[in-house]
Amino acid sequence: MIIGVNTSHKSNDKDYHIQIEDLGDPKNSLEARIYCQGSIIWQKRLPYKDGILNLATANERSTAIREQMNKLVATVKAGIDQGKIK
Repeated sequence: MIIGVNTSHKSNDKDYHIQIEDLGDPKNSLEARIYCQGSIIWQKRLPYKDGILNLATANERSTAIREQMNKLVATVKAGIDQGKIK
């Protein structure tokens, strides 16, 4: 099951749209994109954290992926606020 996170973030009078997508099997990675004024300003693909694929059930894997996505959103917001992502 492919899941994703979409959220908005305002920083320094700019509106950013953060999108995190689970690319699923066989890519086993997440893709993060940040948009500002309709254009992608930053994009990165990150592999699943170690151990996610070894979890016993699909529900456990989905929960772990969702947790990784939420942490990634927090990291991206911090990067925007610190001026590392413009």
